[in-house]
Amino acid sequence: MFKYFKESFKEFKYVNWPTRQETKTYLKIVVWVLTAFGIYLMIAWGIFNSIVFGIRDMVQPETQVENPLEWFNADDLEVIVDSEDEEDSSDDVTSDEQENTSTSEEDSQENMEDESNEETEENTENQ
Repeated sequence: MFKYFKESFKEFKYVNWPTRQETKTYLKIVVWVLTAFGIYLMIAWGIFNSIVFGIRDMVQPETQVENPLEWFNADDLEVIVDSEDEEDSSDDVTSDEQENTSTSEEDSQENMEDESNEETEENTENQ
């Protein structure tokens, strides 16, 4: 093992290292090539993006929504959070336990709404 490293360091003596001027020249070439390639990718991405979204808009025109939050459904979020919790618990869940879980989900959602309303009232009082 040590023999390998010893021979490797001997090889460094035989390496033809570039001069300072050559290193600067190579660095400039690398920077220019990377810059040109980055600009090329940016332009290509813009063209591709325009084409894809142009086709999408022709097929499915955008619909105007007055309130973007109306698409948000807190029930879906609650199901996602609960599904992660259920994965951690045991897999042997009976139908009775599932019914109890669904009622507790509704209760927890009502509690969350009550808490958010209380927080809103506290914030308005503090102001």
